[in-house]
Amino acid sequence: MKKLRCKDPISETSLKAITLLVTIGVFYLFVQTGTAKGTSQIFAHPVFRYAIIYNDRGMDGSSRDITILMDPSEFSEANLRILFVLLGQRFKNTPSFNAYIETSLQDIDTPEQHEAPGYSEYNGPGNPKAGKTPYATIRHSPKSDTLYIFQPPRGAESKRKIDLGVPPAN
Repeated sequence: MKKLRCKDPISETSLKAITLLVTIGVFYLFVQTGTAKGTSQIFAHPVFRYAIIYNDRGMDGSSRDITILMDPSEFSEANLRILFVLLGQRFKNTPSFNAYIETSLQDIDTPEQHEAPGYSEYNGPGNPKAGKTPYATIRHSPKSDTLYIFQPPRGAESKRKIDLGVPPAN
């Protein structure tokens, strides 16, 4: 392939200036859209649906406790990793947070339960329909980021711990 070369020195300088301007423009576009920061466009508009039900200040006053409802058909490690990135962007000025991802409305506290003086102090009847779907907890802190996935029946024996600082194995 022949290399094109301008014979006029002014035209060659102009071509270099145009190339430099286009490169700067493309870089600026990447920075503005977040692509240069390592985030993918899928994170700007996730392919799964979720709703933040409760967003409370943690007991220490600086962290957040977040309750999220997600469709059980979209509950996967890959989507939970994307959700972690989305929450990190949303709560970027929060040093730490705990996100509780539920996949059934039956497992979400009612406003009366949630606003009670303390969950352990709530003496209402248990929900017999609760605890039959998977759920997860994401813990973010300056020291580590961890995802815990629980499958029914709920309990410590069904917990899977994933370090979010390590890329997923293919």
